[in-house]
Amino acid sequence: MTPRKKILIMAHRGVTYSGFPENSLPGFQAVVDEGYDGVELDVRITKDKQLVVFHDIRLERLTDNGRGMVRTKTLAELQKLKLKSSVVETYIPSLVEVLNIFKHTHLLINIEIKSEMPMRGKIEQKVIDCVYHHGLQRQTVISSFNPLVVKKVQKIDPTMRTGFIYEKRLPNFNQKLAKGLIVTSWHPNFKAVNALLLEKAGAAGCKLYPWTVNEEKDLNRMMEIEVDGVITDFPNLAKKIFSKSNHSMHV
Repeated sequence: MTPRKKILIMAHRGVTYSGFPENSLPGFQAVVDEGYDGVELDVRITKDKQLVVFHDIRLERLTDNGRGMVRTKTLAELQKLKLKSSVVETYIPSLVEVLNIFKHTHLLINIEIKSEMPMRGKIEQKVIDCVYHHGLQRQTVISSFNPLVVKKVQKIDPTMRTGFIYEKRLPNFNQKLAKGLIVTSWHPNFKAVNALLLEKAGAAGCKLYPWTVNEEKDLNRMMEIEVDGVITDFPNLAKKIFSKSNHSMHV
């Protein structure tokens, strides 16, 4: 079956398959250079209340010599740390630096707020302010696993697009919190996606952006179901698969 609509390809934490570190400036620049439709990135708040683009709560996995939690360091301290990579030398970027890369593009920017402590440091307000400062509010989705974060974003700016991220099954706690949560997109684990879920999303007026779709068979299945977009570590593979299908549609 060929898709009747364009499925957006979002590079998960930037382009990483060529060896760039996740959530790095070279990886984000590659998203633009290689022509993907969007990007997914993670934002945390520092000790001095600045915004950094970094996935983990701790520094050990992703940096050469960083130790401890991101939120216990200042932006200046974090930017002295090198991200692990065998192909490029680069550091932990601020959200300002990352959005500078995308400000003259039409890419969909999916900003996931990482906030184990939702009320700490007014992260939601700071992210929204940064997005507006770069003039990217029309092409940004602010998403989170935490329904409280999503609700706070909506309260601050009801016009901002929001996404709720979840695993195949919602934990009971989140299920309670998420009850009645109205967002512009659902971001489920791809294993939870089927035609019925797409139908439900459509009925709720929501886009469906599953993550992290990396295998050819799973990309093909998402294409058959006709999701609105995929979040993937291999946007190059998704592009190849989806463009084949689009080509056969026009032949």
